Amino acid sequence: MNHDAGTVDPVGLEVTRNALASVAEEMGATLIRSAYSTNIKDRRDCSCAIYLRDAMIAQGEHIPYHLGFMHAAGRELFRRFGEDTLAEGDAVVTNDPWITGSHLCDILVYSPVFHDGRLVAFVATMAHHVDVGGMASGSCPPMATQIYQEGVQIPPVLLQRGGAFVDDVVALVAANLRTPRDFRGDIRAQVAANTVGARRVVELVERHGPEAFVELAGHIADYSERRMRAAIAALPDGEATFEDVLEGDGFTDELIPIRCTVRIAGSDVYVDFAGSARPATGSLNAPPALALSCAYFVVKALADPHVPANDGAYRPIHVSLPANSIVDAPVGAAVSNANPVTGLRVADTLFGAFAQLMPGRVAAASSGSLSALLIGGRDPRHDRPYAYIETYGGGQGARDGHDGFDAIMTNMSNTRNAPVEAIELAYPLLVERYGVVEDSGGRGRHRGGLGIHREVRILDHRAQVTIAGDRGRLGPWGLAGGESGTPSSWTRVTAAGDRLPLGSKVLFDADPGDLLVLRTAGGGGYGDPALRDPDAADQDRREGLVTP
Repeated sequence: MNHDAGTVDPVGLEVTRNALASVAEEMGATLIRSAYSTNIKDRRDCSCAIYLRDAMIAQGEHIPYHLGFMHAAGRELFRRFGEDTLAEGDAVVTNDPWITGSHLCDILVYSPVFHDGRLVAFVATMAHHVDVGGMASGSCPPMATQIYQEGVQIPPVLLQRGGAFVDDVVALVAANLRTPRDFRGDIRAQVAANTVGARRVVELVERHGPEAFVELAGHIADYSERRMRAAIAALPDGEATFEDVLEGDGFTDELIPIRCTVRIAGSDVYVDFAGSARPATGSLNAPPALALSCAYFVVKALADPHVPANDGAYRPIHVSLPANSIVDAPVGAAVSNANPVTGLRVADTLFGAFAQLMPGRVAAASSGSLSALLIGGRDPRHDRPYAYIETYGGGQGARDGHDGFDAIMTNMSNTRNAPVEAIELAYPLLVERYGVVEDSGGRGRHRGGLGIHREVRILDHRAQVTIAGDRGRLGPWGLAGGESGTPSSWTRVTAAGDRLPLGSKVLFDADPGDLLVLRTAGGGGYGDPALRDPDAADQDRREGLVTP
């Protein structure tokens, strides 16, 4: 869909573009306010989008991963359902990773929007549910070797028909989960968000008229393409290759390479992941939309972060994936920990390649893992199952002219931390310490950001614990002479005081009173450490960020 830029009113275009973006943001606000689980209502692990036919025309500024996930999912769902299959009040639900691009925990709800009986658009929400079954509480088992061990798979089926829930579908899914109450509450919140989005889109259609609305929406995508192409054309042409590694998959400690070659040519960017590893035994395998999401994010961040996120913004970005590889996993592979681990390394690899083409424009590596902690068991306070899931940030890589931010989500995730009070209210857990890891940022003229230190005690019950992280041996790399950040670490302290070091990808049963200690990686430094401003170094020491 391409339109003549000279035939559209620029004021009307900008008003409509902002209106659609506001609709996506309002959908997100509705979902967050209505959700049941801490992971959505407090951590905001969700995203919303609006589609015109198979083209995404607006997306809320929520989770960077979902830039590509929802883009790819909308195309596939439109291909399957088209314009004649769905009726007003219908909604489709799926968590198929080869449609959504994500793991089974991310459930997508996709709804048609009708005006006067005519299909005019689609709206969708994607939200991370705290449990979808499988062999481990939280449904991200590092020991999984097949997707069938990771939870219930929901092919694209009707969740709503004519505005009424298809109760049999809801009951079938809920029966396979440890926390059916959370699922029922969160899936209804997604439908509520779609309802709000559909209502607002109809208001826009009534304001402009159906034909004018479709025309404006097409121009919005073309506008994003023009902006993105102009931004890419301003970058230096060239080609660079970079390789980074994952530190094992839970079955082996062998390093797993991810390799990419980036080529900037005029107003297009070409990314080729040839040379990346074959599929892993464990759950680090990525459906193809994950690498697309990372490429879209990195190019957008470096070229023009303010380009509206829609189908047009991605047209100049061309991604090639080697079949049957860790970045293009075969159907049936275990994929649950590609999001918290593999995707972060894919982004690091892309940034490493662009750093060679754009010296001074790219930051050093950030913490490089979402450091997921999942705890599940039976809450003795209420005598019912619970599933706690949280991903932790770390140090941001330093960049030319600036230190990295401390204790922050970077690159592919944008979730908030769960407040300590919310955790202790909702789960039989006690947070005993929460702060930064001193000295963890890589030294440099500009210091890398500091990692996160959190200690969580399990109260009065046995629990199943999953840890899915990385960067436990090789700290995030520095740039321009900057040093690597300090690696992550994970420790189990028993009630008797024994300290048991843990791997980065483990699943185990914890005893009552066990304390889990997580220290995430610091970001890489930038520039020669000998050139650091003495006043900045003194301030770091005064604030306790760096020890003498």
